[in-house]
Amino acid sequence: MSTKEISKQIIQLLDRLPAERLKHYSSFKRVQTIRFKKEAGIALTAEEAAPTEKRTLTDVMKEVTFKPETEVKTPFVALTADAIQSQFSSLKKIMDNKYQKYYHIPNDKLLNPKGNPDYYTRLLSELNGENKETKMSAARTVIFGR
Repeated sequence: MSTKEISKQIIQLLDRLPAERLKHYSSFKRVQTIRFKKEAGIALTAEEAAPTEKRTLTDVMKEVTFKPETEVKTPFVALTADAIQSQFSSLKKIMDNKYQKYYHIPNDKLLNPKGNPDYYTRLLSELNGENKETKMSAARTVIFGR
């Protein structure tokens, strides 16, 4: 297969990825889609071509520190067919949950440890924005471990 065909297959896999629950500075799905669309020679949509609204770390550093005389920009480097094929196989394994099936957890021993059984449920509820931990409950957790 050529690199363009593999890149198109990677883009199809990336489209099947679920939306990220945590909003980061840059989305893995968005960055990789843009990267492989360039590799496949597919035109970017207006949303993908638009820069993100957030300032980058280099913008902040330029305001704080001295301005360098020359800026170094890394050029776009085309990937080899072997590199793209290995990235495709890795992404396919992630999409198929290969490692979750291979390293299956048979019971809830890891998810609900005896010392703090509600740890992961509280963590997920905070990440989803359901329950916010107050300062008193956080201090209680630190002191008593629950």
